[in-house]
Amino acid sequence: MEKKYKISDVAKIFNISRQTLIYYDKINLFKPEYKNEENNYRYYSDNQLYDLYFILALKEGGFSLKEIENYYESTSNNCGEKFLNEKILEIDKQILKLKNLKTLILKKQMELKNILDEKDTEPKVEFQNKNYLFNLKVNNIQGVTEAIKKLDEIKKQKKIGNEFYITSLTKEDILSKNFYKINTVGILLNEEDKKLFLEKYEVIEPNLYGIIYHKDIYDNIHLTYEKLLKFIEKNDYIVIGSSLAKVNGISFKLKKGMGGIIKIMIPIKKNPLH
Repeated sequence: MEKKYKISDVAKIFNISRQTLIYYDKINLFKPEYKNEENNYRYYSDNQLYDLYFILALKEGGFSLKEIENYYESTSNNCGEKFLNEKILEIDKQILKLKNLKTLILKKQMELKNILDEKDTEPKVEFQNKNYLFNLKVNNIQGVTEAIKKLDEIKKQKKIGNEFYITSLTKEDILSKNFYKINTVGILLNEEDKKLFLEKYEVIEPNLYGIIYHKDIYDNIHLTYEKLLKFIEKNDYIVIGSSLAKVNGISFKLKKGMGGIIKIMIPIKKNPLH
């Protein structure tokens, strides 16, 4: 004889409330199969436990009760498979979205760890190989925001995976300490990427650079530039061109404002007068 289960038995098996099962019965989603005419008790069958397991799995997977009802109604019209395929596609999209979110969170976690680490906050001299830049000219802070949006569109169109932006200050602005007067915003290109721009890129020749990492609020970036310039002068170098600042676009709310990590690079050479 097939085993029958009371509502309290099923609730205990699936760790759900009696009220949930009563509600499912009320909306005709999951009704007891048997009824005892003598005492009006109703019972679920063994096979129904599999149905309930599937209903709860769909609900856990993000299906609404209405969608689950539609699925059970559609099975009689051979639409069940189509319905499930559509939900599988939706779940795949959610998985991809969550994976992308996880990647972003991991990057932010790593950046936060780096910003709290004082490593590389002291100036140094380093040789940089040839680089290729696609730049957009800007005139003000609003122009920087607009340039980044445009660069994001270009990266998407041309399928460029570089997530960093490169801002520059002219040599004149560096020496006159106009450290917030950004001249261009661009992206670094590799050998393959530059082919997509048909010579519309700037070649940065190999050179020595004074380098420092800014790990503070953005409003204090002038202090980092000044620290690097003092180092350059103290070590008998001179500035010979526009600076490059490598930014990844990940910002943090620090104690005194918004900040992040910026790699500042100023091209230099030994002072010929000394």
